[in-house]
Amino acid sequence: MSAPRPRPWVGAPPYRVPRAQAPVDLRLDANEGARPDPTLLDEIQDRARVLGDYPSAASLERALAAWLGVAPERVLVTAGADDAIDRSCRAMLGPGLRATLPEPGFVMLRRYVELTGAQVDAVPWPEGPYPTEGVIEAHTPQTRLVSLTSPNNPTGAVVTPSDLKRVGRACEGALLLVDLAYAEFADHDLTPDALRLENALITRTFSKAWGLAGLRIGYAVGPAQVIGWLRGIGLPYAASGLSLALAERALTDPDRMIDFVSRVRRGRGQLVDALRRAGARPQTSQANFVLARVEDPLWWRDGMAGLGIGIRAFPGVEGLVDAIRIAVPGEAASLERLCRAVATVACPQRLVHAAPGDWLGDRYDALPEALCSRQPTWALVQTPEEVAQARQARALPLAIGPRAGALVPLGAARAVDLASLRALLPPSLRAR
Repeated sequence: MSAPRPRPWVGAPPYRVPRAQAPVDLRLDANEGARPDPTLLDEIQDRARVLGDYPSAASLERALAAWLGVAPERVLVTAGADDAIDRSCRAMLGPGLRATLPEPGFVMLRRYVELTGAQVDAVPWPEGPYPTEGVIEAHTPQTRLVSLTSPNNPTGAVVTPSDLKRVGRACEGALLLVDLAYAEFADHDLTPDALRLENALITRTFSKAWGLAGLRIGYAVGPAQVIGWLRGIGLPYAASGLSLALAERALTDPDRMIDFVSRVRRGRGQLVDALRRAGARPQTSQANFVLARVEDPLWWRDGMAGLGIGIRAFPGVEGLVDAIRIAVPGEAASLERLCRAVATVACPQRLVHAAPGDWLGDRYDALPEALCSRQPTWALVQTPEEVAQARQARALPLAIGPRAGALVPLGAARAVDLASLRALLPPSLRAR
């Protein structure tokens, strides 16, 4: 008997996102939370024994049950929320069955559905209110799973309690997969509403608001019967003992998380304002990120990387080819740096260079003196030292000359010639 043929990925694996080549030190492309309190690592010394024992999630599940006000049998700890979503798809779906997915949405959800052999019924949700009518219309007797992600990734749009209730009533034969990975940042947390429904399963994570993405700890909350199905499908030891211990320790002191969420929610409006001033079209978001429509997303990605900031673009992704997504840093200095970088990439007021050339003439200022200005500045650079000077001054380095390509991995946004530079420049500078 031959081994079963694995189902192929459709396209490139989704987490291998094309990134800019310039190195970044402020990563805002993965929606991670604040760096955790270093004292959390003290748990390693106190709980070193967990490194030698097979792990048990029972203690963390009891703590989460108490946090949520539910019975422990309604909680399952998983290897990130991805693991919970994957188990849900495998529990509910298979060939001949269907799942309703508003899109664009979390990219892995479609992958997990497709791996079961089930059919995806996509309902457009580019922005604005949840497409309740479209989801209900898409429901069939074969539909076994319906996605409600709030706030939605990558748009930041939300599902209301009314949306959830209507979909739950209309889709009684399906499991409502209520993904609340970013719920802490929203105006309303759907957890209590979903817990009142008999066909809803909530997935949540320690990766975002808690800032513990490296632990890979998520959890599912729902009817005890559904949790039992998911428990039987997954690995018996899905999460490491150390990760479980650190997550449980973090849960006992939520003030750091609450403070971070508050700062992100305040900073979100500042980022939206900065994007609008730069000519982008930001969408309303209740997550810890903002999605914006721009004319050249790949230039935004590369330009921001030239300033040491990583953001997300979506080349080749239907409905998102004109979009960028930027996480909101919870630190004031990082937010100020981000807003200045947005203005620099989109609205430079000065172009400076180190060595005048025939094609540039003498109409431009020279490095390094010109970098003292706080005006949004692009700098044409030809050496590693000039790249470093520009980045230190928060000017956007663009590499020129015969060795330009070698400067991009060192921090230049792109290698350019006269034609490509003119194409990137705003009209105010292009006409000089």
